[in-house]
Amino acid sequence: MAPRPAWRGYLKLSLVTCAVELTNVVTQAEKVSFRVLNRKTGNTVRRVYVDSASGKPLDEGDEIKGYEIGDGDFVQIEEEEIEAVQIESSHTMSLDGFIEKSSIQQIYLDTPYYVTPADEVSEEAFAVIR
Repeated sequence: MAPRPAWRGYLKLSLVTCAVELTNVVTQAEKVSFRVLNRKTGNTVRRVYVDSASGKPLDEGDEIKGYEIGDGDFVQIEEEEIEAVQIESSHTMSLDGFIEKSSIQQIYLDTPYYVTPADEVSEEAFAVIR
């Protein structure tokens, strides 16, 4: 099974544009992940949200995100508010120029991706850009 693209969009260099896909170099299937088990029974365990003051478990859906503005003071933020401030994307990567690899700081090289043409029509334009 081919890995699913992490992103689909367009790659643009001057007047040449082609549809591309970004695929993680290391897929989730290749990463080692562990589950938390009960040592005595071997059963998987699940997490439960617990109120820090009362110690009581929260009912499903009673949790909310919050941003700490002071020592123990939080502003509650609804999911709709987070969605409202999302940056709209044009799904286009514009190449404005090229630089030496050595001038890129290591912090920007966290997750490697393969960039590939998204379809047969884009292959020729991708070859021109490459």
